[in-house]
Amino acid sequence: MEQPDDPSFAPLEGMALSRRDDEFSAQFSTPADPRFWIRIELPVGEEVQVTDLLPGSASERQAGAALAHALRALGAQRRSRMALRDLGPAGDPATREALARVERILDYYLAIERRFVASRQLETSRNKLALLLTFHALTP
Repeated sequence: MEQPDDPSFAPLEGMALSRRDDEFSAQFSTPADPRFWIRIELPVGEEVQVTDLLPGSASERQAGAALAHALRALGAQRRSRMALRDLGPAGDPATREALARVERILDYYLAIERRFVASRQLETSRNKLALLLTFHALTP
């Protein structure tokens, strides 16, 4: 995987993101792919709640860059924890495939933002799988 030299590096590779907010969340999408969707709960606290990370036909690199852009747009790029919720039904083989893709997307996100994961935990809530991340503390 390519390592960015500049922490602001986030190659959307021509993907135009649009943002729409409602009273509960910020949603990021692209007109080029109706299956691409990122939803982040509002207000953003110390733990960012990503309730949808659906890359559609975007590459993992594009989706990681889009996640970085979305979190920056919300001023949430340096929070200490992130929860990726509702990845799919627990125990479903399709959920395992989705989780593997989300983890590859996160690898790009982490490289772009130069973040490191201190702990990673899978959790099941209401029979849906969630991925909980705690990041290493940032140093100035």
